[in-house]
Amino acid sequence: MNTLYRKALWNVSFSYGRALQHSCLKAWKGSDVQGGQKALIARAQANSEASKGAYVAGSQPSSDEQLFVAGYTY
Repeated sequence: MNTLYRKALWNVSFSYGRALQHSCLKAWKGSDVQGGQKALIARAQANSEASKGAYVAGSQPSSDEQLFVAGYTY
């Protein structure tokens, strides 16, 4: 979306919070601080790239687990 030319002066974004948290928590496992931090940095980088329209699928490590939950509400 953000790689297309448009008149708007702002970026279009999406909330990547669940994906960010999931990968970090899965890597952390309650005690692996370094693993959790590494996952956080990788996911934050991927989210930054995605918001700029520069993300390449698979360029950053992540959990391949599907996070979709039918009927999920906040």
